[in-house]
Amino acid sequence: MFFNLLWSNKREKIKRAILIGSKTNVGLEVPDVASYCKSLQIKWIKMLQTTDNANWKVIPLAISNQFGKDLFILQMNIDSIKSLPKTKIPLTPFYIEL
Repeated sequence: MFFNLLWSNKREKIKRAILIGSKTNVGLEVPDVASYCKSLQIKWIKMLQTTDNANWKVIPLAISNQFGKDLFILQMNIDSIKSLPKTKIPLTPFYIEL
């Protein structure tokens, strides 16, 4: 959506790599939203793996514990979400993407 705002037609007038590049490399330093979202997901997983008992962890741990205790699902080698067993609590797109 961000890049669609810049270009009214489907053709990119400036390559995205140039837009997100640094000014020293003739870029425009536009934030790379996709990379930023991925980094937030990684940070969220790292925070979930800490040993504190924060209240916000109750729901994510209940969902992940369906596949084994202590975030076992994050240590699994999963080829696709279809290989997972049926769950009591359905996985939202957020958890599927994680």
